[in-house]
Amino acid sequence: MEPSFFHAAILVGGAVVGVLVFLRGFRVYGEYRLLADTPEQPISSLPMGRVRFHGKVHADKLTKSPLTSTPCVYWRTEVHRGASILGFETEWNSASDEDSVPFFLEDKSGRVALDARGAELDLKPTFEKIASEGFGQFRQKYWGEGDPFTALPGQVADGAVAAYADSVLEKQSAMKSGPLTRKLEALKERLSPQKEFHLEGLSFADQKQPSGPKYHVKEYCLLPGRWYNVTGTCFSNSAASQLSAGVTNLIAKGENDPTFLISWRAEADIERKLRRSALVRIVGGLALALLFAHWLLRAFGLL
Repeated sequence: MEPSFFHAAILVGGAVVGVLVFLRGFRVYGEYRLLADTPEQPISSLPMGRVRFHGKVHADKLTKSPLTSTPCVYWRTEVHRGASILGFETEWNSASDEDSVPFFLEDKSGRVALDARGAELDLKPTFEKIASEGFGQFRQKYWGEGDPFTALPGQVADGAVAAYADSVLEKQSAMKSGPLTRKLEALKERLSPQKEFHLEGLSFADQKQPSGPKYHVKEYCLLPGRWYNVTGTCFSNSAASQLSAGVTNLIAKGENDPTFLISWRAEADIERKLRRSALVRIVGGLALALLFAHWLLRAFGLL
């Protein structure tokens, strides 16, 4: 008996995901080899081109992150709506936002400016939460101000996280879409009926309660006074304000060499993590692809 179209699509999709994970493993291994072949240097000796160094953050003024209000020199938030498959996020349900103030990294030998936009951040998140707007509304209705999930100091309510995630996704969508698309989306919003939610009682059996989309939100910060390992491209600095402070070079993401990593880990730990991640993806992706391919061939009676 031949499998249904839905069954076959699942098997093909699983095999494709396995191949993608396998290929991503080689990409991570290439990054590991590149970092291993780039020696760490003092800041005063950094040449133009790809460099690797260790420095402490310093800035004359700070900004605050949007979710935790953490004083920092740079923050980035990453928003994912819905589920992911083995870490793969689709373009239409993922977005990020960021902000920065002028800052530099220093060691005993000198200073260098850093533009963190576009960097791969290997940092501990200052905030991470999986939130659902509908669940937040239910908790608000039931517990009110005594909600144990939101009454703790430093916590951010589900509704606030979901609203922030929506704003980041809409901002990215507006940047990518043209004027006609934006007008059509605005018209669709005006014509769509307004939804009203009523949470009567505590039982979900009598009436289906709105769960709303789920969001996975992370916030990362570069903190003043902290040491970071950086691998990126060194350029000649043209900012007058930083030149006056003796900062003649700038580290940023290169056009021809996109490798740009900012990590809180020690040099050996970075390489060990990349090597382990590459091995897991290569072996796991290959095993997953072969397993789903085997099931697919068996389903069609070819094995």
